[in-house]
Amino acid sequence: MSANDNREYSDHHRCPETLGGKSVPRNISTVPCNKHRAWHLLFKNHTPQRIAEIINKTWIDPDWEMVVVQRKKKVRRQY
Repeated sequence: MSANDNREYSDHHRCPETLGGKSVPRNISTVPCNKHRAWHLLFKNHTPQRIAEIINKTWIDPDWEMVVVQRKKKVRRQY
């Protein structure tokens, strides 16, 4: 990694296209290239549940647990 990696950015699909994610603004984050590469090196294109399993097994204090919960979809009322 070079020092320039912190100044170069790339688009990251929050839900990967391989898992059905679309190239729409709400699904894309612009992140530093070095962090983008690190994410995919650690977590590939795994689901949020699998990423939490990897983090719990490998990275955090065993007295803690990361839990992933899908957000409830907002219901729009029509009048």
